[in-house]
Amino acid sequence: VWACTRDAGLLRYDPKRDVFETMNQHVGIPDEEVYGLVESHDGSLWLSSRNGLTRFTADEQGQVTGIKMFSRTEVLGDDVFGNHLAAVSPQGTICFGGTGSYATFEERHLRSKAGKPMAHIADIKIFNTPLADMDSTDRMAVSTLLPPYTNSITLAYGQRDVTIELSSMNYNNANDVRFAYKLQGYDKEWHYADVGVHQVNYTNLPSGDYTFLLRSTDDNGNWSDEVQQLGIHVMAPWYLRWYAFVLYVLTAACATWLALRYYRTREESRREIQMARMENKNIEILNHKKLQFFTNITHDLMTPLTVVLATVSNLKKEHPEDEASFKVIDNNTNRLMRLLQQILEFRKSETGNLHLRVERGSLTAFVNKEIESIRPLANSKGIKLELNMPDTEMVGYFDTDALDKILYNLISNATKYNHTGGWIQVTLHGEQALAVIRVSDSGEGIANDKLSSLFTRFYEGEHRRFNTYGTGIGLSLVKDLVTLHHGSVRVESERGKGSTFTVTIPINKEAYQVDEIDDSTSLMLTHDEAQPASYAGNKRDKEATILVVEDNEDLLRMIERLLSNDYRVLTAYNGQEALEIANHDTIDLIVTDIMMPVMDGMELTRRLREDKRLENCPVIMLTAKRDDEDRETAYHVGANAYITKPFNTSVLMARVQNLLQQRQKNTQEVSEMLFGNVKDVKLSGSDQDFIKQCIAVVQRHLNDASFDLPAFAEEMSTSKSTLYKKLRALTGKSTSGFIRSIRMQAACELLKQNPQALISEVAYAVGYNDPKYFSSCFKKDFGCLPSEYLDQAGQA
Repeated sequence: VWACTRDAGLLRYDPKRDVFETMNQHVGIPDEEVYGLVESHDGSLWLSSRNGLTRFTADEQGQVTGIKMFSRTEVLGDDVFGNHLAAVSPQGTICFGGTGSYATFEERHLRSKAGKPMAHIADIKIFNTPLADMDSTDRMAVSTLLPPYTNSITLAYGQRDVTIELSSMNYNNANDVRFAYKLQGYDKEWHYADVGVHQVNYTNLPSGDYTFLLRSTDDNGNWSDEVQQLGIHVMAPWYLRWYAFVLYVLTAACATWLALRYYRTREESRREIQMARMENKNIEILNHKKLQFFTNITHDLMTPLTVVLATVSNLKKEHPEDEASFKVIDNNTNRLMRLLQQILEFRKSETGNLHLRVERGSLTAFVNKEIESIRPLANSKGIKLELNMPDTEMVGYFDTDALDKILYNLISNATKYNHTGGWIQVTLHGEQALAVIRVSDSGEGIANDKLSSLFTRFYEGEHRRFNTYGTGIGLSLVKDLVTLHHGSVRVESERGKGSTFTVTIPINKEAYQVDEIDDSTSLMLTHDEAQPASYAGNKRDKEATILVVEDNEDLLRMIERLLSNDYRVLTAYNGQEALEIANHDTIDLIVTDIMMPVMDGMELTRRLREDKRLENCPVIMLTAKRDDEDRETAYHVGANAYITKPFNTSVLMARVQNLLQQRQKNTQEVSEMLFGNVKDVKLSGSDQDFIKQCIAVVQRHLNDASFDLPAFAEEMSTSKSTLYKKLRALTGKSTSGFIRSIRMQAACELLKQNPQALISEVAYAVGYNDPKYFSSCFKKDFGCLPSEYLDQAGQA
C-alpha cells in the first residue's frame, strides 16, 4: 500500500509494524511535497512533485527495483503540478494536471535520453578557499594533486571546514542532474541533493578517517551504480597525538614520582616533627618536673625559714644585747628568702604566670629604700655602693615587686663579680615619661662573645672563676620582668673595665593596660608590712579563742607560743581536725596554712563560709605561695587576710589583733542597734535577715514567761548550739542574754509610753512572773530600778 502527502511525501505501509514509513530517501525524491500518485497498467508507480515526475517499480516486499525521473518542463512546460490531479484511463493513458494546464501521455511514448551518469568532484575548498588558491606548502599538506585527480586529502585540526563542489560532466542537461552523497564514518544515510545543488559542506569534523561517497542521476533521472570516492583524513590536535600521549604518560609518571616523593618527604618531615615535638614535650616535662621540684623544695624551705625568723624575732626581745649577732642572722635569712622568691618568680615566668601590677608612688623613695636594704650585702665584701638620684622627687607608676627583683639581681651580680675595694654605682634619672636606672660596677667585665648569652636561662657565666655561686636564672628573670614592665634592658661591658646595665621602663599611666594598674594600695607600704603604730600598747582580750591550723610541728608550736601570751589558743594539724574543733568550741579567729594533708586551708575556709554557725569567723591564711592567682583564690573563698612565708611575727600579731578588734566593733554596733531601735536593725546580707528574724520571734513571745532556749531554737528551725554560736558571733551575747535584752528594751518602751503603769504589769507584759526579779535584771542592764527610770524619764 502506497500513499502520498504534501507534508510527509511518499509513504509505504508496513503491515508488521502497522505504520506508514516515509520513502523519499529510498526513492530519491529531494523534497517531501508529493502532489499526486497513480499506478499504471504495468504496475509502475507515477508521482508528481515540486521538481518533476518520477516513475519507479517495487517488488512484492515493497523494495524499489527501478527509478526514472522526468523534469517538470518535459511534462508541463512552465506550469507546476496541482494537488491530487493525477489519473490513469482504461486505455492506459496517464494524465497529470497543473494549475493552468494538463498533460496526457502513454508510457511507451516517453523515451529515455542517452547518456551514462558520471559524477565527479570538481573542486575542494578549505574555509571557502579553493585548493588551487592556497599557499603551495599548505596545499601540498592537504593533497599533492588537485581535483578531480586527487582521491584523498589530509586536513589539519584547524581546517575542519571543507566544501566539496560536484559535477556530472553533462553540460547539456546540467540542471536535470541530481547528486546523492554520504560521508562514511560521519553520515548514517545517503543524502539526496535537490536539482541544481552542486556542492556539499561539512564543518567541525572530528578527527579521524572518512570516505566521501558520491553518485548522480543520468539524463533520464536514473541513479548510477558507479560511486566516486574521496578519502578524508582529519588530523587530531597536537594534544591528542601520539607524542602528546607520550608526554602525558611521562608527565603522569613524573607527577606520580613527585607525589610519592612529596608524601614520603612529608611523612618523614611529619615523623621528624612528631619526634621533635615528643622530644620537646619530654624536655618540657623534664623542665616542668625540675621546676616543680624546685618549687616544692622552695615551699618546703619557706616553713622552716619562717620558724627561724619568728624565733630570731622573739630572741631579739629577750636578748637585746646580742643585736649585732641577730642582725647577721637576719641579713642571711633575708638573703635566703630572696633566693627562694627568685626561684618562685622564675617558675611563674616559665609557666607564663607573671603579671604586672603597677601603682603610683615615689620612685626615688623606693629606689633609695631598696639600695639601703641591699647595702649590707655590698659592705660585707668591702664594696662601696653609691646612689645618684635627681634632687626632685620622681613620681610615677611602677611595679614594686618587679622592680625590687630587678634591682636586687643587678646589684647582687655586681657584688658577686666585683673585688674588695671596688665600687657599684646606681643612677636614677628621668627621660620624658621614662625612668632610666643604671647599675655600673668596677668588676672584671664581660667578654664580647658572652654578651649575647647573658640573658639566657641557666647561663651561669664565670662564677666558678670568682669562687662564687650562680643558678643562671637571675639575669634571665631580669629580662623577663623588664619586658613585662614594657621596658628594655641593655648591657655595656669591657674586659677589665667593669659593666653597666641600663634598665628603661615607662612610668606614665598611659603606658599600661587597665588591668595592669592598681590605684587601691599604697606603694611604700605593702599589705604584709603594714603594722599599727599602737600595737605594743594595745590591750589584749585573753578571752578570745584562736584556732591555729598547721601541719609543720615546729611552726605550729612557735605560733602557739606567740599567741598564747594574749589569747586562748587551740591547735589542729589539718583542715578536717580544725572543722571538728570549730564545731565543738567557740572560735573567734582561725590562723591556717594552705598546703596541708587530708584537707587544705582553701577547702577549710570554703567549708567555714558554707556553715551558718561559722561563716562569720575571721580567717588568716599563712602560705609560701606568692602568686596573685593564689592570693585571689584565697580571698575568693573567704579569707580575711593573706600572709606569705616567711613572715614577721609582729605582722601576724597585728593582723590578729586588727581582725579581733573589728569583730568586737561589729558586735558592739549590733548591740547598740538592738538597744537603739528594736524594730529597725540594719545589717548586711544574710546576717541582717537572721537578726531581724530573731528579734521578731522574741517579740512574738514577749509576754510568754516559758519562752526559753529550746523554744527559741525550734522557732528558728536550728539547733541550740548553732543558734548560740551565731548570736554570740553577731551580738556578743548568749541566747538567754539576747532574749533578756529584747525583753528589757521592750520594758523601756512600755515605761516611756505609759508612765502610770505598775512595775508588775510591765514585768508580766515582757515575760517575767516575778516583778522583783524583773527589777533586779532591769537594774543590772540599765544601772537603775524601773521606778527610778520612770522618775528620770519624767524629769526629762
